[in-house]
Amino acid sequence: MTATSVEFSILPHPSAPLFKDQPSGQQVIESLLRDIQAGLLKTDFTRLIEVMRQASLVSLFFFLKYIVAGQFAFLTETLHLDMCNFRQSKHCMDPGSKVAVFMGRGFGKTTVFSTGGMMWELWRDPSLRTAIFNAKEPKAQTFFATISDFFEHHPLVELLSPGHRVGRNEGTKSHFRLANATVRYNEPTLSYYGISGAVAGGHFDILDIDDPVGEQDTDGDYDPGLSMEAVKRWLDLNTSALLVSKSQSRVFVVGTRYGPGDAYTGIWDDCKAFYGYQPSGVSPVEGGNWVVYYRNIIEDGVATNPFIMTAAQAADMQLKQPLVYAYNYANDVTVSLTNEFGAFVPKQCKLGLDRRSETWYVRPIDTKDKDTPTLGSLKQDTEEEWISLAECETCISVDWAGSDRQRSVRTSRSSIGFWVVDDQNRRYRIDQEVGFFGINDVFDRIYQLALKWKGYVSTILIEADAMQVAVADVVEAQHRFTE
Repeated sequence: MTATSVEFSILPHPSAPLFKDQPSGQQVIESLLRDIQAGLLKTDFTRLIEVMRQASLVSLFFFLKYIVAGQFAFLTETLHLDMCNFRQSKHCMDPGSKVAVFMGRGFGKTTVFSTGGMMWELWRDPSLRTAIFNAKEPKAQTFFATISDFFEHHPLVELLSPGHRVGRNEGTKSHFRLANATVRYNEPTLSYYGISGAVAGGHFDILDIDDPVGEQDTDGDYDPGLSMEAVKRWLDLNTSALLVSKSQSRVFVVGTRYGPGDAYTGIWDDCKAFYGYQPSGVSPVEGGNWVVYYRNIIEDGVATNPFIMTAAQAADMQLKQPLVYAYNYANDVTVSLTNEFGAFVPKQCKLGLDRRSETWYVRPIDTKDKDTPTLGSLKQDTEEEWISLAECETCISVDWAGSDRQRSVRTSRSSIGFWVVDDQNRRYRIDQEVGFFGINDVFDRIYQLALKWKGYVSTILIEADAMQVAVADVVEAQHRFTE
């Protein structure tokens, strides 16, 4: 335990008068850590225990790292302190809060938000009625066991808070009630369940749903199965049905995004605020019901948790194991997979514009040629002759994903590309629009690309299936690409 200048959020508690507000609480914690490091409290053991007791009530990070310790000792004062500070913020602690946490595997999200967070909630208020869920009941049972073991066997519990134990004859393998609960309800202090189509009995003050979706809900290619849809329906129903009160009870959903259309889509699309790291291309929804804490494995080019994966390791995994990377670590529904058109690398080339005639040219280059394409005089470059686009076969290809709303875990983006084929049958994809586009946006982007390359587009090729057949008729009727 060492002194630190990192800001510990302070959440006041009636039994912790030393920590009445953030500034004074921060000073007390910093002083506590310095004194312990210097050995100044060895002669005042009673004061040490009292300050530690109060600190454990107001700081989740201090409670987990320095009181519970053990499997929680790995928590860092960078990533995990930020996570802990958010977990005890008003966004999570206000009555009626609905919070979703999306992070990659191995980042400690369950440690902080589920087992650790629930442990701390019961440390602060033993009268709460809580439940923890997981896609697999045995996994939920391990979370329950971690929490139960702390209250039953941790040596500091009796020292810091005598009587804060599981009640005699009130603990089983599936639930327990704390002996010092001031209010006794029909529901126990903590119980656990697996995710299923049936609604579990009871009503709770805190509902913690950790990884309700697992690989068992997808097939070998990570396509969503019927069980994924069942989890969606379960979440829609039970994040309300299992609460004591919608205005007072709190809900936490903890998981990793699999892809567009996964079981978390309804939450994501109903988010009123993002914290942690703002995902690109996403905006909060006015009037939304959920708050999302989101972290990416790489944020602004920097590895969020290099102990789990460095930036170089992430890049290597994305290249060599794209599915493992996308569905376990990226936590990003827009991450490119190698099977998508947007990741396809055709023959490399340079583009040149003869400004005198306003004519575009293309010239193939070797993959070792890393020069920036030169626009301007074409005679200065003699590696290989420039070929006028007017002498090439050209087309715009449209591979439409169908909808920007009905996405599955494996839905590819719509891909609209401008292709050039020279007299040696070398193919170049020199421009493109790739993304999740609605039907109107698909049309607009086709026309925009056609107008950008006006005079060079010979035809538009559309991969059509079912209702997508209509796209060709609409595009042909407009004739914009031949204007």
